[in-house]
Amino acid sequence: MRDALTISLMKCKSIMRTLILFLLVTTGLNSQTSIDQDAKNLLDRVSQSFEAAKRLSIDFELIIRFSESNQEIQKGKLLQDQERFRIQIGNQEIINNGEDIYMILKDQNIAQLNSAISSIESSEADLMNPRELMKMYKSGDYEYGIVGEEDVDGKRVVLVEFKPLDRYAEYSKMRIAIEKTNEQPVYFKIFNKDGTQYTLMITKLDFRPTISDTSFKFNQSEYPGITLEDLRID
Repeated sequence: MRDALTISLMKCKSIMRTLILFLLVTTGLNSQTSIDQDAKNLLDRVSQSFEAAKRLSIDFELIIRFSESNQEIQKGKLLQDQERFRIQIGNQEIINNGEDIYMILKDQNIAQLNSAISSIESSEADLMNPRELMKMYKSGDYEYGIVGEEDVDGKRVVLVEFKPLDRYAEYSKMRIAIEKTNEQPVYFKIFNKDGTQYTLMITKLDFRPTISDTSFKFNQSEYPGITLEDLRID
């Protein structure tokens, strides 16, 4: 049971990292090293739409590719209101109310509660705190540039790749595809060094959604039989 829970949590955190990295790439690139000026100009224009949006709604498909013949596809939704966000994908949900983060694993009947501000390990804090990830992107530890164009579902997109300067990073590169006509992101891909690829395909993007405050609240009564584990440190 604990082994299955550990695997589910690792997958949940990987999904969360992919989604947060996508959001931060489109809003937080300001001072990277070895930049392509054309790429920077394009990203500046893309980021303006995200920065202007107080709220955001994204319907997506997450494709996790383990090998040529082994991949997993999950549909999901992300809602964001400034620092608060909610991710729903498969049997997993992540709710950040600005102070706490709930990781909900429906198939395990377990929800884990962590502080959104601090965590036991610094790596966990970086993963679970968008502010820390934003600092990573402003640190000058990445180089990026336009690497080409391709067609995706009839759309012509520009490909921008990012490479971490840290040779110990878990991933070798990231890629974002931006539609040429409306300059909106089409997909975001992470290439892990272990060969796994995470691709976030955007199926619907809304910069002015109507979102209730209850979307960012965890109501345990909505999850019959679930056990809440409070992992916060006083």
